Amino acid sequence: MLGSDWAVASVDADIGSHRIEVRIGYRGPGPIYDHTEERRWRHLDTCQCETYLICEVPRRMTEHGVVETLPVPWADAYQRMTMYLESQVIWVLSEVRNRRLAARLLQITEGVITHFYGRATARA
Repeated sequence: MLGSDWAVASVDADIGSHRIEVRIGYRGPGPIYDHTEERRWRHLDTCQCETYLICEVPRRMTEHGVVETLPVPWADAYQRMTMYLESQVIWVLSEVRNRRLAARLLQITEGVITHFYGRATARA
């Protein structure tokens, strides 16, 4: 999922809060201009714990002098949930065919279900 340019830097598990945070670091080629503020993406649950990927995404200066944020391999631009979670949402929704039930099973909001359904429909 991460590819060779990214690596897990640390994993923090708070089992009492049912939350796992996985910090990701960039290990790819440079030069790096700077990093974004910390960003987080909701990922697939791990052992009934909400799991989040956290990363300060690197930015590079292009040959035209424009600073660009590097794309991350686990999520599309401007998304706050991973592609893997999106895939699971679409699969569960196709099985249960009820947005409210899918949201309850995945412990996410119906708004997230609707968002992913819209993205999947647009791709189809």
